[in-house]
Amino acid sequence: MIYDTDIKDNPDYADLTFEITYGNVPSKQPGEVLRQTPAAGMTVKKGKTVSLTVNGEAEQIVVEDVKGYKQQDAYDALKALNLSPKIQAVADDDTAVGYVVKTDPAAGSTVSTGTTVTIYVSSGPSTESAVIPNIVGYQYSAAKEELEAAGFVVTAEYDDESDKDENTVLSVSPNEGEKAKKGSVVTVTVSSGKGAQKTVYYDIPLPGGVSDDLTMKIYVDGTLIETRTVNPSASPYSNMTFTGKGRSNLVITLNDQQYITAEIDYTTQSINVTSQQAYSPME
Repeated sequence: MIYDTDIKDNPDYADLTFEITYGNVPSKQPGEVLRQTPAAGMTVKKGKTVSLTVNGEAEQIVVEDVKGYKQQDAYDALKALNLSPKIQAVADDDTAVGYVVKTDPAAGSTVSTGTTVTIYVSSGPSTESAVIPNIVGYQYSAAKEELEAAGFVVTAEYDDESDKDENTVLSVSPNEGEKAKKGSVVTVTVSSGKGAQKTVYYDIPLPGGVSDDLTMKIYVDGTLIETRTVNPSASPYSNMTFTGKGRSNLVITLNDQQYITAEIDYTTQSINVTSQQAYSPME
């Protein structure tokens, strides 16, 4: 759960006191609860202090340009930036053996602390060539497998604008059908999926103890997209499907009373509720 939006000031947790410490896990969202004590499921007294370790904002680092460095010097430079360097040998006609050809992510990229940065180090010229296979449209994992089987070293670049599904190969450099030296780097451009429309399902919880028909209005980014009649005594939930990309603001009203505000995250296909207000029947 996200501390600021899901826990802090949430009346469901009014009987607990929270003690916050911060951690740093780059793969997790800022504000996400990493650990808790006492553990989930335990019964505690009202007013009990619950210790939460919350993921802090990861520090952002610019990848240093280490092209032309000796292998160890490049490794040490990136390690000093709190990155995780990894060495990968590649064939290269223009770079002396043991010197850096490039990095992935590339020099100048902004990444979080702890990010793995692959350092491609020249193993010298290759004497064998192979043809770049036809891989456009493949999933990246299958394309990578084919390229490696052909003797190439594979690196990926991600395209946030493509409307193709996540991890779909968009292009390859050198191009399909061209010959390249075995052991050399082949760059595959892959859809990040951020530009693709995705579907998010939401079981909208209805208020308990209400037996009347209610008019539910659903607004996405300020636009009314649906009006429906719901009755909590017939079903505790009302199902809704949203289709889009990126993030959108969601507001749900009952009989024109603001009921739920949330964010639709199409990338993670999740609904992040920011507030849910009690429904008050009209006299």
